[in-house]
Amino acid sequence: MDIGRVLGNTFKNVFSKHAFYLSLLSFVLFGIVSIALAGVTPQTMASTQLNPVFYAFAGIAGILYIALSIIVMIGVLRSLYHKELRSEHFAESLGFTGLNLIADGILSGIIILIGFILLIIPGFIAIVALSLSPLYVVIDQDNVIDAIKKSWERTQGHWLQIFAVVFIVWAISLAINLLTAIPDIVAGFINGPAQYVIFAITTYISIYTSLLQTSTIVELYRELN
Repeated sequence: MDIGRVLGNTFKNVFSKHAFYLSLLSFVLFGIVSIALAGVTPQTMASTQLNPVFYAFAGIAGILYIALSIIVMIGVLRSLYHKELRSEHFAESLGFTGLNLIADGILSGIIILIGFILLIIPGFIAIVALSLSPLYVVIDQDNVIDAIKKSWERTQGHWLQIFAVVFIVWAISLAINLLTAIPDIVAGFINGPAQYVIFAITTYISIYTSLLQTSTIVELYRELN
């Protein structure tokens, strides 16, 4: 496994035209909601919590948000892998893929948690070894068990290299997010349109760093298959 090639392809993929469109799509679907919620004060929340309509609306909105997040995740993974943005990436086999993707997140989370409970190092090994399972669910259309088995098998012998790649990208993302935290803090003391402009910029940047991390996993999957 070539670490330099994986990192090079990761940045090349995430700064492509289709990735830019994906970032805009994510910003429209999720970023605008985050910006709107940034203006909600604790006093506003306290005044609405006693209203039954608030709970009903929050419950429905939460379910829709989770469903939309899964659809977008499937579409983003497929688009980054195929290096093009197409509507069918967000529509094909959503039921089977979505359910297995949820199951994969739950089962992988349990395995990783057990690894950290037993010893810290097995927890990190589990994170690395199971990192490709979502791709096997989304790209190969595998069920959750086969996806976890394949991820474990394909990553064996490459755990240190994978950890190095993930750590480098994580460190870059963390540095960027720490820098954007400064204007976010400043925006908290500003009223008016300027506050929302700052929140919009920092939110978009955070979406792109998330896309960078996702692109890393896609390129690792591509490298090991």
